[in-house]
Formats: sequence, C-alpha cells, structure tokens
Amino acid sequence: MPEDDPGPAGRAERVRGFVARARRAPGAIGDVAHDMSAARDAIDGLDVALARVEKLVWAARDDTRGGVTAVGDELHALDRHLTRVAAGFERVDEAIVAQAAALHRAVAAPARAAAARSLTDALGPSPTLEPGLSVFTPSWNHAELLPDAVRSAQAVLDLVPPDEQGEIVILDDASVDATTTVAAALATEDPRIRVVRSEVNLGLTQARNVLLHRARTTHAFQLDADNVALPEGVATLYETARSTGATLTYGTIVQVDRHGAALGPIANEPPSPALFRANYIDAMSLVDLAAARALGGWSTDPVVEHVEDWVMVRRVMAAGRLIAFVPTLVGHYRVLDSGLYRSVSDPRIGSQRVARTFDPTGRRLADGTLDGVAAVAVHPATGPLWATPEAVALRPDLAPRPAAPVTTAARRRVLVVAPGGVANLGDDAITVRGLDRVAELWGDEVAVDLVTDGPDLPPGRTSARWLGSLIDVLPGLYRAELGPVDEVHEAAATLTQVGKGRWRPLDPGGYEGAVFLGGGSLQSLWSDGLIAPRAVLGAALRRAGVRYACSGQGIGPLDGPADRALVGGLLAGAVAVACRDEASAEIARALAGVDPATVVVTGDDALGLEPGPLGSGRDRPVVAVTVRRADYVADSTLDPVRNWARAVDALADERGWDVSGVALNRQPPEPEIATLAGLRATTPLRAPWRLVECGSDPRVLVAAMTSVHAAAVQSYHAALLALSAGVPAVLAAGTPYYVAKARGLATLAGLPPAFVVTDPAALGPSLDAVAAALRDRPRPLGPASTAVDAWWAALPARLGVPARPAPSATG
Repeated sequence: MPEDDPGPAGRAERVRGFVARARRAPGAIGDVAHDMSAARDAIDGLDVALARVEKLVWAARDDTRGGVTAVGDELHALDRHLTRVAAGFERVDEAIVAQAAALHRAVAAPARAAAARSLTDALGPSPTLEPGLSVFTPSWNHAELLPDAVRSAQAVLDLVPPDEQGEIVILDDASVDATTTVAAALATEDPRIRVVRSEVNLGLTQARNVLLHRARTTHAFQLDADNVALPEGVATLYETARSTGATLTYGTIVQVDRHGAALGPIANEPPSPALFRANYIDAMSLVDLAAARALGGWSTDPVVEHVEDWVMVRRVMAAGRLIAFVPTLVGHYRVLDSGLYRSVSDPRIGSQRVARTFDPTGRRLADGTLDGVAAVAVHPATGPLWATPEAVALRPDLAPRPAAPVTTAARRRVLVVAPGGVANLGDDAITVRGLDRVAELWGDEVAVDLVTDGPDLPPGRTSARWLGSLIDVLPGLYRAELGPVDEVHEAAATLTQVGKGRWRPLDPGGYEGAVFLGGGSLQSLWSDGLIAPRAVLGAALRRAGVRYACSGQGIGPLDGPADRALVGGLLAGAVAVACRDEASAEIARALAGVDPATVVVTGDDALGLEPGPLGSGRDRPVVAVTVRRADYVADSTLDPVRNWARAVDALADERGWDVSGVALNRQPPEPEIATLAGLRATTPLRAPWRLVECGSDPRVLVAAMTSVHAAAVQSYHAALLALSAGVPAVLAAGTPYYVAKARGLATLAGLPPAFVVTDPAALGPSLDAVAAALRDRPRPLGPASTAVDAWWAALPARLGVPARPAPSATG
C-alpha cells in the first residue's frame, strides 16, 4: 500500500467528510445565489432605465423645457435605482466575504483541533478545581492592549480573599506581534500571572477550551486581551456565583471606542425571550468551570466561532443550568474593527446554525417565553430581584422576597473627583488619602460617590461608590445642565461628548457638596483629558447650585487662553481652593474671575497616608530609586533613565549602600518594573540592587519610600512621601514642567535648590545638601501636613455639609 494511501478506514472518513460538506454547501451557495440573483435583477432594471433615458433625450432634442423635465425625472428614478443596485452588490460582497471567512475557519478547524489536543497533552491532566477565582485572557496580536487587561485582572484578584485568589492565565494564540514579550514581562511582575503559548493559531473557542483544561479554580472571569475588567463589579459577580451556584454569571458592560470614550451599555438586562432571536450576553462573564467542563466547554464548530458567547448561553439554557444577571458594571468592551464578531458580516451565518441546533422546530421563537430556562437577577445589596420558576426549583432561596418598606431618610451625598485609576500610584495615593479624609469628616452619615480619571482603581477606597471615570460619566449629562457657557466651555462639552451618553451615572443636582482632589493635572499637557472634563463637571455643579472645593491642586503651566479660561472657570466657582505649592497658587490667583482670598497654599493631598506592608528590611543603608520613561519628566528614551540609574548605582557603591528600585507607575511606554528589570539586566551595576513592585496599593509605596536611608527619584510623589518621613530625597527633572514642579516641592519643604537635579553627575552633592538641610528641619513637610489637615477640617462648613459629631469623651 503506498505511504500516502489512508487505507479503507481513512478513505471512508474522507467520503463522510465530503458528504457532510456537500450537505452544508447548498445552503451557503443558496444564500449567495439569492443575493446574486437580486443583484442581476437590479442590473437588468438599470439597463431598462438607461434605455428610457436615451429614448427621452433623443425624442426631446427639439423640446428643451419639456425634454429637460422628463429627462430630470428619469434621472432621479435612475439615481434611486443605482442606489438599490449598489446595495445589492454590497450584500453580495458581504455574503461572499462572510462565506469565505467561515470556509477559512472550517478548513483550519482540523489543524486547530490537533494543535489544541497537543497543547493540552503538554500541559498534563486537568487539575482538580479548588475554590477561587481566576481570570482567563486569550490574546492574539493584542500586545498594545494586553497590559491594560492584565492590570485590571490583577485589581480583580486583589479584591478576592487571599486564599481564593487564583491565576491570571494569558493564552498567547500564536501572536506575531510583541504579545509574547509583553506577556513574559507581565509574568515577571506578579506570580499570579501565567502564560501559555500556542505555536499554532487555535482560534477563540479552542483557546478558551485550553484555558478551561488548564484551570485550577472553580470560577474564572473571561477577559479577552482587548477588554478591561472593572474590579468591584467582577468581585460582585464572583460573590453572586458562589451564593447562587450559577453556571454563568454576567453583568453590565460598557462599550468604548478605541480611545476609551463610552458608546453605551450592553448585557444590561436579565435573560429574556429575546435571547432566542439574538444574543446580548457577552463572553465577558464569570463561568463555573466544573459546569463548563461538564457541558463540553465552548463549541469548536467553526461556523459559530464568531457567536461562541451565544452558543455557550444556549448550551447553559438547554442543560437546565442557572444563569444569573447582576446589575453592576463589570467591564469595558473595546469596539474594534478587528473584532472577531465582525469577521462574518452576514448575520445568517452562525445564527442559522444556532437555531437548527437549539430550536429546530422554531418553538422558542413562536411562544416568546422562557419556559424551561433557569435564570435569576440578583442585586448585591438586596438579593434576588426576579427569578424563573425553574431557578427557584433549583434553589428555593432564589425566590425574590417582598421589598421591605423604606423607613429611613435618604442620606446626604457628596461627590469626590479624584485623579486615581490611571496606573500611577502617586495619583492613587491622593485618591486613597482623600477618601480617608472624607470618611473622617462625615463617616456613614454622608454617602460618597467617586469619579476618577481612570478605571484601574486602588484598594482601600472606604465605602465610596465608584460611578466610573470622567470620560464615562460626562456623556450622561444633559447639555442644558451646563447652562449658558462661553465658546471655550462649549468646545469642552463637545470634546467630552456631553449629551451623547446612553445612560446617566451622575446627576449633578443630587449632591450637597463636591471635592476635586488635587494632583498635577491642571496643566496644558493634559488639557483635553483632564482640564476639559473637570471644567465641564464644574460648570454642571455650579448650574445645579452645588458648592464644591478644590484641594491640593498643582496648576500650570497653562499655555493658551482656552486652558486659562477653563481652569479659571473651575477655580472661580469653588468656595475654597488649596494649592500644593506657592507657584500653583500664584497662577490660580492671577486667573480671571478667581477671588485671590479663596486660594491658599497647603500641600499635596497624599500627605498623611499611612504605610502598608512591605517586608523585611536590610542590614545596610538603602537608597531608593525610581525611574520614569515619560516626555513630561525627561526625554522618554532609555538614555536619561539609564544615566540616572548609573549615577545612583555609582553613589551607592561609593557609600556602601544597597539600592531599592521602586516601581510605582504602570503607564506606557512600559511599566516601571519592566524598565527597572531591563536596566538591571543590561546595565553593568556595582551595588546590590533589589526591585520592589508596589502593585496597586499606594500604601506599599509609602512604606517603600519611608523605610530607606535616602531617595533619588524621578517621581514627585516618591520624593514627597520620602520627605514627609524626613528621608533625604532629590528629584530628577529634565523638562521645564518637571523642573517647575520640583521647585514647587522644594519651596514647600524649605529645601535648597540642589533638591532639583537636572544633571545626574550632581546627584551626590545634591543629596548631601538636602541631608544637611534636614538636620535643621527633620520633618520638612510637617507644616504642609498641618496646613492640609486644617484646610480639610474647615471644609464641611465651607460646603455647608456638617461634619459628623466628634465622639464624646468617656470615663
């Protein structure tokens, strides 16, 4: 028998495969043929219309007025016909492209299945599932977006009890971009991050099944690499899944464009009969993995790969297993042109297969009921809101309870606008300390809503309710809520998409007061992303008659009249403005409309933040170093960073110090821990180095900066926190903005100009000069901390929101 002869069994299998494909082919060919037939009919009609135009033109050659009228009418009709022809060809094109995409996946399916089997064999037997939560992140050529997804996954696990924190498993699906390198770098930062690479592109469903095989915990949140999880929402899904035993638990997702602007919600309603017609439950959900294994995992049918989330929902329904909806925000879904669901534009492909598989008689579409489906909607605060009889039969405790009458008066509300959530622990330190202060002032007597600049929120946010990021909430405002505004504020409202939102997370008139926490945000470098949103929200609060204050503000430089008008409007409407340095206060007082008497110098809002756990110390003195590749600090190439690291290393070697490389920023172009690791691996260093990844907790940063002998940093807040504990520190600055920022901190702390280091060669003398100054001022930021405390203590009276009574003395 020839080597390539598959034998009788193989030949029979080939025949069976050919017959199966032949059976499927008429339907696909029929779809395309129908569209082609319609297009041909349209072309025939076009020929007839052109013949009529030619006849009219010839007949009317001597009758100008009547002939032109008749030709014009016919040309209008011809234009309409051309539109129909174009639409017909577009449908044909879509059908051909869609059939080609489905055919491509069908052809690739055997190789993908073989590759998936080989990979699962290499991974070994499926582990026994232990109680806990993991995050599954398949990635195919999403190197640029992967870090955002993983950072959000880390924040999710941070909210889970330590003994239930599973893994973040990245499946690199044969990516050809930098995904492999990025994933490996992420895995070095956090032992919870694991990477599995497939050398063959498996496709989404095979990738999900490999992750299912690899799973170690009872539950997993499905987070594709181009999306971002909202930690508190996912943690709520996990709690609900555990309490209800649901196989699939989902919540509301916000669709965003490639720039992060909100487009609207999806997956924001409980299961309904509409699910039998089209899907609205996204794959970004929480799955009971034992149940998923029992169901056979995700369907590997190539025809339905682009609607695999719908197939899984229908599988769960058909098996009589529970689906739970939780009305909470759980993630951001990026709407990208490269999305898998867009790869098959013909809606008939996939949906017809789903209908034939799960509802071949069409009964579901006809009766319009959820008969036989176990589904429940659960609110994290009140319990079950709605349940089908099948759900109650599974779990009698899922029966909704009658609502108790409301007997307590509604609490007053305060809005806090904070700079956190942008993968920078300096901004997170401001956010956490500011919320601590709000809790100290009002306790449980006042409800606190929180709006931030980004979604990557730190732990320790007290009981504040997070509404979303500024770019999420502003589109939900009504344009009329801003009142009459000038052209600059009108442009800012357009930029922030005011009035374009599909839901309304924030009602500016619902607050008794508001606080804009500080940071270095009010400067022209971040005009569109930070100044404009704050100015718009300030205008809405003023229009609603809500008093607000601005604390710890870093202001300037403001390069143009538009930015000065926006910042001026925000500060002019505030009942009190605290600045973190004198230079910022001078700019504020000079802005049009601002009452200079309302502006004072206090200090940064992060002052007073308590340290968190860090680990054991060292026997020798330690100098902390931070490095930052960012245009606002210095040239964003590696050279300034490398020069700074070499200077710190040389000084440490000379003085017998160890070096602690502290990573506190995870923004592009790369996380600081990756920069530090790269420097240590590629730069000859003489002193002992240890790297400290602060993670998502700013209190760890406080501990890292206050437990060392000295600090040589490229981070304002790293220097601030070190100085607050009397640690000699210097701040590297390579741009006019950062020089001004560093000088402002030096003036506030009463330090010599040497605190600002523009040349790494001056590091040693500069650090010595600061250390000498601290001998006379061991707590250089003590007066600033006192000023910040006093300003906050007076805030309730200024806002008209009385503070809670001080506890009475006992004994």
